[in-house]
Amino acid sequence: MNCWIWNIDKSKIDYLQREIQEGKLRQGWGYRKDLDLRKIQERIQQGEKLDRKVQRAWDRCKWMLQDIKSGDLILVKNIPDSDSFTIVEVKGEYDFSLDESQGDQGHILPVEKINSFNKKNEKVSAPLRNYINRERHPIRRTKKYKEEIINLADLEISQEKAMKPEEFQESVENFSQSLLPHLKEFLKESIDYRTAEKLVLNILLNDVNDESNITHTAGPKEYGADIIVEYDLAGGFSSKIAVQVKKHGGVDNDTTGINQLEEALSKYDVYAGVLFTFADELGSDLEKRIKETKEEYMIDVIYGENLYMRLLEILIDPEFELQLE
Repeated sequence: MNCWIWNIDKSKIDYLQREIQEGKLRQGWGYRKDLDLRKIQERIQQGEKLDRKVQRAWDRCKWMLQDIKSGDLILVKNIPDSDSFTIVEVKGEYDFSLDESQGDQGHILPVEKINSFNKKNEKVSAPLRNYINRERHPIRRTKKYKEEIINLADLEISQEKAMKPEEFQESVENFSQSLLPHLKEFLKESIDYRTAEKLVLNILLNDVNDESNITHTAGPKEYGADIIVEYDLAGGFSSKIAVQVKKHGGVDNDTTGINQLEEALSKYDVYAGVLFTFADELGSDLEKRIKETKEEYMIDVIYGENLYMRLLEILIDPEFELQLE
């Protein structure tokens, strides 16, 4: 059995929740009939070159066809609401059925709902909650939290109790929010680029929990990547992500980081690129460049409160050993 984390289109929460109740877990990038993963796999096996949109759908959703099996557990984020998650068990094989009323969400796995939990429920550990909040891939297998997800699925607990947030945890989160402005001010005044890069390395270490999966590539021959992160996938395979770090403040309108990630995506055998910038906001030029790049590559940008909250998580975690050497 494998366990998976599943992201959804948050604008379709109500629709996707109804579909789960009917035994169908849907995923996006399925807005045309030719994006059926079975058809794409046939084209790949025949040696066809995929166009950009077909390749994007395959890269994001292929796990549904190739790796996710009956009996696997999937933790679906933001169902039934943005403060919660739902655990489902896979009950069969991949299918495709485009819902014309939605214009997307054609990829389907047959599932059975097990239970839903508030992310701040006392039964949900802080590390799992933080991991859920920061996971941005459409579909990601997790080994680190497999045991906890299985335990939550097996837990005999009423839906009412499972959806109740723990008051102490809410207080801790409010306290963490109050620390954010102080952390931002301290880092802006106290760190240089090299320290910023090392802080991002620590965030990534916390994500993958395996130092051997992270390669620090910064330097004159970096080919656009400061860091390469390798994630383990199902079936003994792995996937690489290129990371670029920028210690920019205020409004970041510098497109250099995205240009460098484009170079990395062409030089390295990587799946996606992530830009970490210490800026509070993204400028219009940078946002435009990101949008253009996303037409061809999988790109994500982590900045502002999202970045500082992830730093705060590791700084206040007594079990995490910060590495700055």
